[in-house]
Amino acid sequence: MTATKSALTGAEVAAGSALANTTVVIFTHRTPFSEVPEFVEDEWPAWRNAKRVLVISLAESQERSNRLTPNCTAHAVAPARSVLAKLRYAASAAIHVPWLSEMGRILRAGPRLFGRRLLALATDLQAAGRYRLGLLRVLAREPLAPDEAIVLYSYWLGAATKAGVSLTRHLRTPKVVRVTRAHGSDLYEYAHPENYLPSRRYALTHIDAAYPISRSGADYIVRHWACDAAKVHIARLGIPDHFKGRYPERRDTFTVFSCSYISDLKRVDMIAEAVSRLQATRVHWIHVGGGSGEATLRTRCESFLGGKANLTYELVGSLPHDRTIALLEQTNINVLVNASTSEGIPVSMMEAHCSGIPVIGPNVGGVGEIVDSGINGTMLDPPLTPEILASAIQTLIDMAPRQYDALCRRARASWERKFSADVNYPAFVASVAGLIRSSFTTPSRS
Repeated sequence: MTATKSALTGAEVAAGSALANTTVVIFTHRTPFSEVPEFVEDEWPAWRNAKRVLVISLAESQERSNRLTPNCTAHAVAPARSVLAKLRYAASAAIHVPWLSEMGRILRAGPRLFGRRLLALATDLQAAGRYRLGLLRVLAREPLAPDEAIVLYSYWLGAATKAGVSLTRHLRTPKVVRVTRAHGSDLYEYAHPENYLPSRRYALTHIDAAYPISRSGADYIVRHWACDAAKVHIARLGIPDHFKGRYPERRDTFTVFSCSYISDLKRVDMIAEAVSRLQATRVHWIHVGGGSGEATLRTRCESFLGGKANLTYELVGSLPHDRTIALLEQTNINVLVNASTSEGIPVSMMEAHCSGIPVIGPNVGGVGEIVDSGINGTMLDPPLTPEILASAIQTLIDMAPRQYDALCRRARASWERKFSADVNYPAFVASVAGLIRSSFTTPSRS
């Protein structure tokens, strides 16, 4: 532990030197102008040595700014309030990216999904246009200094990545580094109903480095998107330590927790059906998260769980992130359950392990890089069914208290090893700073 901390401290010193004359631009979806977290928020303090940090967000309501940390301001830019505005932004982006090749890809796939794929491309283009024009407006008010470097960092692989590529020729500095993270929904094409993600191969060809959050993502980005393996670097997410020192306990009520958007992809209704099959004196299920499928889920929950004396449930809806963390720490939650068909490495699993809560999840995406069966939870191979999911939960219900306590302690230990924000984010920042040094530092001559 001491050696790791010492190494990171040295890396931070080197990063600080490279970042001292650098503006870092972080493109987000809605953060920080929305209550739905993207988890980039925990990363901002790690950029404290940059000259300045500009967070560029596509929050819809209005253009506005606020200060986040002493060197960091967030800007809601270029809201698209009308169809005409969206078309204008899409047209502005289409000038700068090879959208005709994307049209060819859509046409070659056949007519069945043509409309949905065309809409996905148009949506992507308008977002890229908003990012590009929005940042240029901010820099017009707060220009780069002579000889200042700029990092264009898209937190999600997609529209912002393409915007970063097209912005390069418009910035008044040759010192531009373009990087992107890649998570799950922004990376795995098969996870989308139309089996299509626009322009990923083009964007990945023209950036300096890609940072998938999992080994599974790194493999996919090279294999499926033909990205040069030399510029792919795994950079795991992390979360701050919120543990209060109290591990879950086995009580009369066994509490199941889930946390996700409610959609077909997340299969929250499968969790409801699995809970309906559990045999215990009392089981309580809590789900945090809203979404387009919420009304249907409530109906299905009543069908599965209504009238069963030993089963109760709460569909809490969306919560601010701090209230979700408080729920984890103040409630005796016995297991986190995930039934998704596609994932990167879910932050909810990191948060559960940080609190010493075991996790049950499917072997998809990077889940196998956080869930180790028998060590910190249970990983289930697809195809996942309610019966299989129920059996995995029932095993924890029937587990001897001493065995369950050991599982919880190992869950906490696995978070300490892999997903601490205090370790992972400085390491990521140091990697990006290394790109700046290698790209723009002239070697000294002896």
